[in-house]
Amino acid sequence: MEAVSSSLTSNRDRFEALESSTLWLKDKMEETSTTMAHMQGAITTVTMATEENRRAVEGMRQDLQAVLARLGGEPREGNHVQAARMEENRREDVHLEDGRETHLSESTREEPRPRQPLRMGDVWRMSMK
Repeated sequence: MEAVSSSLTSNRDRFEALESSTLWLKDKMEETSTTMAHMQGAITTVTMATEENRRAVEGMRQDLQAVLARLGGEPREGNHVQAARMEENRREDVHLEDGRETHLSESTREEPRPRQPLRMGDVWRMSMK
């Protein structure tokens, strides 16, 4: 009879331990689920802020190009297009000075064009983007 009694106690202890660990796992899964929901909310917030910042930077880039085009009298184009066109239009002469090679372009020989001052409205608009 004692063998049966100790066997029942042993099984009861095992069952309680299993039930306890099952409850612990359930609590951990709930915590994990809550943490994942918070992380998803944070990811969504960061994604929206990143997109807003991207739009703001794009707006500032466009404003800057407009101001540069107005100041320089050049058409508005992307930086890579302007750089390629400037490279095509630039003639360089190579000179040796003290044994070193130097490059003189037409732009360094010309008088700089007069600068137009920035208008306060342009500065304010660019700072508000």
